[in-house]
Amino acid sequence: MRYTANMIGDRDTELKQMKKINLVDFLAARGFEIDPRKSWASGKVMVKGDLKLTIGRGPDGNFLWIGAAGAGSIFDYLQTVERFSNLGECRKELRPWLTRAVGGPPAVRHVSAALKPTTRDQFGVQAAWAAMTPILDGVHPYLNQVRGIPPEILTLPLLHDKLRRDDTRGFGNVVFPHTDAEGEICGYIALNQGWKGFAPGGTKALFLSYPGPEDRRLVVAEGVLDGLSYLKLFGPENARIATFEGTMNHQQPALLAAAIKSLPHGEVIAAVDNDAGGDKFAEQLAGIFQEAGRTDLQFRRHSPRIRGLDWNAELTPGRGPSPGLSYGS
Repeated sequence: MRYTANMIGDRDTELKQMKKINLVDFLAARGFEIDPRKSWASGKVMVKGDLKLTIGRGPDGNFLWIGAAGAGSIFDYLQTVERFSNLGECRKELRPWLTRAVGGPPAVRHVSAALKPTTRDQFGVQAAWAAMTPILDGVHPYLNQVRGIPPEILTLPLLHDKLRRDDTRGFGNVVFPHTDAEGEICGYIALNQGWKGFAPGGTKALFLSYPGPEDRRLVVAEGVLDGLSYLKLFGPENARIATFEGTMNHQQPALLAAAIKSLPHGEVIAAVDNDAGGDKFAEQLAGIFQEAGRTDLQFRRHSPRIRGLDWNAELTPGRGPSPGLSYGS
């Protein structure tokens, strides 16, 4: 049977429908396989030989892909990866999918049906995170040698796969994820000697360690280096950390309130710097604590003794100031 645009609708409608073809099913029918170890709720990593693509779905229902060759819609895949010569050839290839004349393996269709929609920017952030290398041995020269945070802290269960190394540009930055109210990665902080940046297109939320049922301390720090330093200085037992990386945006107070509400018992510690910024954050955190309504918990500020110091400076006396935050990579 020959498929034409008239059988589907007008050409603009056909184009929109084709962008909603399940790209996971489509690629599975072309020999790709899902890598479950590297996939997540809103992204599937698919592999075929040396090709590796990450697939997501936008809030408009359109499927997206990103890989070493580029990124975009199903049309971009056909033209960039499979080298289809023009849009007309792509449409001809895709029309059977609109009429359900072909389909992917049933098991793959079942998996792909659960693909959670996300924005294009968040999909890009999550795909970038998925491409980074987990630091499972806790070894990173910048963290260990410059910032004084040893592998035994970085390999704690509460930090499992919470730090990765970004080798995509050859710099080896250490990266920590920020997660939103649904626990989805929405951004990440990248650190290295003389460098501190945030994910392009990402949203600053919270870095959160994994919670434990017996936790009795929630350590809220300005930055992830201070939170990790606090664990080294005062012990990680029954502790979880949350860091917000500088001035709070409009969504971070609600995220911090949720973190406070989730603490089983014990105390919330505002582990802020001993400076004017720390004074402001301590007051702000006290207000968030009150709004959370956990009258069974204690709240206290804990800052370094010397004015002007943060917790990483307390851990590594004599080091220079932390680099400023840059919204780029």
